[in-house]
Amino acid sequence: MPNIKQYSPRSFSLHFNGLARELKSPIKICAGFDPNKISTLPKPKLESFKALWDTGATGVAITQNIIDKCNLKPTGMTKVYAAERAYISETFLINIMLPQGVGIPNVTATKAEAFGFDVLIGMNIITHGDFVITNKGFKTTFSFRIPSTDYIEFINEKTITKEPPIKRKTPKTKRNDPCPCGSGKKYKNCCGKK
Repeated sequence: MPNIKQYSPRSFSLHFNGLARELKSPIKICAGFDPNKISTLPKPKLESFKALWDTGATGVAITQNIIDKCNLKPTGMTKVYAAERAYISETFLINIMLPQGVGIPNVTATKAEAFGFDVLIGMNIITHGDFVITNKGFKTTFSFRIPSTDYIEFINEKTITKEPPIKRKTPKTKRNDPCPCGSGKKYKNCCGKK
């Protein structure tokens, strides 16, 4: 699990024309290190990559391109469950810099096969913040704020207007008809009594 310290909230928003089928952002990555313990040694250089945000992924996945460019060393092995198969893959320790400038140190990332992006951001990062997607006017806005500062629940927003109740005409019950309450009595001797 990544070590996310309590920052003052930072966020970013990305806008896409049309309805976005992929949520992508720029991201920076370097070899994992504890920023509080490395003061005299040179810090690893952050490299820029393309990230795909995926709520269906449990963790961060990286490609061989990142491993090579950041000179990463394996830290272990883990079982990876992909769409139609499971396989054993290497793990690596990385630091991530999100677009809004929040650094997340010591994230365990799994090596993945090439998937059109350099890094896949999974739920182990997403769950530390507020992840919002809106689609209006055939445009998609993807926003992420870290750390979470409030609950986002659209049901309680004042902007939602209630539709007036639908009025249905019901046939009038005649005095000698069975009472609609189900008592078995005539209406005039039950709910229709004056």
